Amino acid sequence: MKTKKRLNPIPPTLREKKRYILFELICDNKLETNDVAYALNDAFLSLFGSFGSARVSAKLIEWDKEQNRGILKCERSAKEHAIAALQFVREVKDSTVVPRVLLVSGTLRKLRESAK
Repeated sequence: MKTKKRLNPIPPTLREKKRYILFELICDNKLETNDVAYALNDAFLSLFGSFGSARVSAKLIEWDKEQNRGILKCERSAKEHAIAALQFVREVKDSTVVPRVLLVSGTLRKLRESAK
């Protein structure tokens, strides 16, 4: 019986460290998760291009529709780039928004505790 050979995952010592950014988009409307993710991706692509956007590797982890708050994950070395790109988000699905960075943390637990 043959077993499939599995690829070994990258050990934690060789992985890039992450940073989590808690932000809110000040707006009159409640924004949907997909619309926010699309607007963030568009801001990163327009500011850094595809190569720079891949280097930052930003991803929307959570989105609270009621408070218009979200958590963005990015590389530690590109934290400032992610914050800068966040400031370029001006419109989400025909709604004008004002982005505001609330907190940056290395772990989700600390970020969620501080956000409450």
